[in-house]
Amino acid sequence: MRALDLRCPRCETVEPDVYLGADEPLPPCADCGGIRVITWAGGKAPGTPGFIPVYNDLTGKYMDHEEWKVHRAAVAERQGVSVDSIVAHRQSKTEISTHADETHHRAEVRRNKSGITADVRKEIQTSVRDHGINPVLGTKITPPARKTP
Repeated sequence: MRALDLRCPRCETVEPDVYLGADEPLPPCADCGGIRVITWAGGKAPGTPGFIPVYNDLTGKYMDHEEWKVHRAAVAERQGVSVDSIVAHRQSKTEISTHADETHHRAEVRRNKSGITADVRKEIQTSVRDHGINPVLGTKITPPARKTP
């Protein structure tokens, strides 16, 4: 089963969350009988639930939809409340910025432990630009194909 948002280009009717099997064709428009197309108008990718990953302070990682449901059920059981009363904490811009800064700092610490300083990074960039070879991996870098008009 997949949930799709369908739009009719002829009459511009949008029908959100139409459940179809994996091999089922798209049904015709209920209003005008036209051929419908899949749309992202609902703000989510076709066939996927609209879920924003939730940051878990305990693990320091983001949870996907299934992990969130398991975590939510465990918290509800521990607190003795219904699952519906457990909601995700929305982060402020300051909290999001702090998490990004912490991530950048951890990456910098990891690079420094590996011996990759700012000078080494500049050398890598120069080598890649001049020779098309990544000196760390020893592989040739192929530039993306150019599109001709």
